Amino acid sequence: CSSSPLWTLLLASLYFVFGVRELLPWFLALGFNLATLVLVDCLIAKLTEDWRWRIGGALVVAVAAPFVCTTALGMEHAMHGFFMLAAILSGASLVSSVRGSRRVAFLAAACAAAATGSRYESLFLLLPLGVGICGLELWERWKAKAPLVPTGGLVFLAAAVAPVVAYGAWAVAFGGHFLPNSLLLKGSFRTLPELFEAVVQILGSVRQDCGFLYLLGFALLAVAALPKVLAYWRIVAVSTAIAIGGQLLFASVGQLCRYEAFLTAAGAFVVVGSLAGVGIGRYPAAYA
Repeated sequence: CSSSPLWTLLLASLYFVFGVRELLPWFLALGFNLATLVLVDCLIAKLTEDWRWRIGGALVVAVAAPFVCTTALGMEHAMHGFFMLAAILSGASLVSSVRGSRRVAFLAAACAAAATGSRYESLFLLLPLGVGICGLELWERWKAKAPLVPTGGLVFLAAAVAPVVAYGAWAVAFGGHFLPNSLLLKGSFRTLPELFEAVVQILGSVRQDCGFLYLLGFALLAVAALPKVLAYWRIVAVSTAIAIGGQLLFASVGQLCRYEAFLTAAGAFVVVGSLAGVGIGRYPAAYA
């Protein structure tokens, strides 16, 4: 019944151990938001030791998410944002000098699976990102005259889709729908004509309650066009912009501190990290 099976499993496990305590979800959300700040700091620390960049980057992401709301809600959105950033960073390691390492491949796969398990909407970003990783791998292998098999990218994609397939198969086996009821109820369309109408509508009008998403999408595309940004981070920027379109088309929007929180956190993260790398004369490096 939920598009966030990992949060349901985690919360049920904690309730089983500690009892049903109302503050547990709040502490979980706070912990994941603090962990997200650590990820942001880890990336910027690879670029510069200037504390102003590190604090500034953390503040931008915390305000964009926004962490105050996602912590107060005590729902899965804080965990979702954390695993999305973790998947992006582990993807950077996957295409860096440590490519081919089974440990890095396992880490990237685990982060991708956890992100989708946190919320199915993660696929809006992970699918184009996985395809981009495959493209980078094929390019590097072609230059090295190695077999053209994008192993890391394929593992990343398979791990991202695995929670949907596993949970859907389990639900169907017990007489339910392959997709969770929440997605079936909140989806913007159910037939191909409705999908076409949704595409036309989003291209022909601007939703006033989603202005920040449009601005973030333009900022991400602008970052992708900068000449000094590394290829992987261009792909992440474009993938996040695509994910914004996917969210507007296929999912609920208009509640910035809930449904779009993972996009605003990831988008701000990519924009700040890329601009910091360009401004300092270095680039967002891989973080293994």
